[in-house]
Amino acid sequence: MARELELPKGSYVVFDRGYTDYAWYQELCEEDVRFVTRLKHNAVTIPGPKRRGRKIPGVLLDQQIQLKGIAGTCRKVVYLDAETDITYEFMTNALDIPAATVADLYKERWQIELFFKWIKQTCV
Repeated sequence: MARELELPKGSYVVFDRGYTDYAWYQELCEEDVRFVTRLKHNAVTIPGPKRRGRKIPGVLLDQQIQLKGIAGTCRKVVYLDAETDITYEFMTNALDIPAATVADLYKERWQIELFFKWIKQTCV
């Protein structure tokens, strides 16, 4: 269903790692649409340089990567959530936003998940 959406240039799409479709990621890159997702543990990546800049608490790594099957540069952000003590690995093609914003965008996606879960539990 997501592939049928007509997203304007500059849009941001945030989705779970369960929706891994490298061909779609490539299309998003070509259409100048930014995405944020969790990086699958078995994803084949080629590490690039670490990104410069001050790291805020929680950001363990901010590094350019090449993802096998996608032309162009992506980015890996490793983030430790202080509330849950869980480490997350995010992948994005948004090279121009702070690493903390990458994590924040994904957190907002989770809030939407919780909202839909609540609807299912209370309205059914």
